[in-house]
Amino acid sequence: METCKVKNKVLAYILRPTDAGPELLVFAHRDFPEAGLQVPGGTLEEGEDPQVGVLREVKEEAGLQNFTEVKLLGEIDYVATEKKEIHHRYFFQLTYREACATAFAHAVSAGDEDEGLVFLYRWLPLSDWPELAGEQGKMLSEVKLD
Repeated sequence: METCKVKNKVLAYILRPTDAGPELLVFAHRDFPEAGLQVPGGTLEEGEDPQVGVLREVKEEAGLQNFTEVKLLGEIDYVATEKKEIHHRYFFQLTYREACATAFAHAVSAGDEDEGLVFLYRWLPLSDWPELAGEQGKMLSEVKLD
């Protein structure tokens, strides 16, 4: 039996409060719309603390920082069959209170294979429970709003 490589990943549920209720930040790839709706995230660097990693990934992928809350919601293993990998995912809830456009584009600044990819972001009402690609929505039920 072939063994799978294990990669540690982080995923960010970035929420912003609005008068109509909380909104979740999601994106689609400009050049690969078939990849589906996603949330920011990525691979942890060797030995990187997951909380440090999620903040780095969000800055690289969305250009956002200065969150008022960052909390770990849980961990799940996801089997990426097509890549023959197991992704050990750390899911985080982040709260963003700064002014931000309802929709915006951001070019990834990761310095790796994602460098220069353009992600098209938009805020969606959390109550809509958007369908996220690759089982990224598995921990949405754990989101707690104060």
